[in-house]
Amino acid sequence: MNKLRTFDINLSGLGVGKHIFTYEIDERFFENFAESPVSEGDVYVHLTLEKEERMLLLDFFIDGSLRSECDRCLDEFNLPISSNEKLIYKYEGEGSAADHEDPNIVFIAEKTERINVAQLIYEFMMLQIPIKKTCEMDRLGEKACNPKMLARLEEEKEKEKTDPRWDKLKDIKHN
Repeated sequence: MNKLRTFDINLSGLGVGKHIFTYEIDERFFENFAESPVSEGDVYVHLTLEKEERMLLLDFFIDGSLRSECDRCLDEFNLPISSNEKLIYKYEGEGSAADHEDPNIVFIAEKTERINVAQLIYEFMMLQIPIKKTCEMDRLGEKACNPKMLARLEEEKEKEKTDPRWDKLKDIKHN
C-alpha cells in the first residue's frame, strides 16, 4: 500500500478536536485494487475526523461517479455515487464486549501512530454500486443503451421462443 500513502492519517500529530481531509479519487487509485470491478472514477471524498481522548470519529462524505459497464448493453457509462458513512475507532481496552459486534466500531492498539483510510474509501464506493447497472443511471442522464446491442438481444430472444425442439418437448410435458 505504499502508493496509497496519501491516505495515511498521522494520529500522533493530531490534537484533540476536528480535522478535515479531502481526497480526489481517479484511475490511479483503482490501480491499487487488482480485483476491482471499477478501473476509473471521478470521486471527491471529504473526511471529517474528530479526535477525542479515547476514540476517533470518522465521517466520510463521498460524491462523484465511477466508470461502469451497463449490464444490459455492455457500454460504459458514468455511474453516480453519493454516500455519507460514519465509523468509530476506539482504542483497545475501551468499550464493552457488545461493541466488538458493531461493524461501525473498529478497535485499534493504544500505540497506533497512523491509520490508512484508502481501503475504507474503496469499500464505501463499492457498496454504492447497485446489483443491476444500466445506462439510464448515467451521471448526466443523457446516455441510453446501445440500440444495436438491444436489437441483437431482441433477436436472440426471438430465436429462443421459436426453437421447434423445445416446442415438441413442451407438447410431451402437457400430455
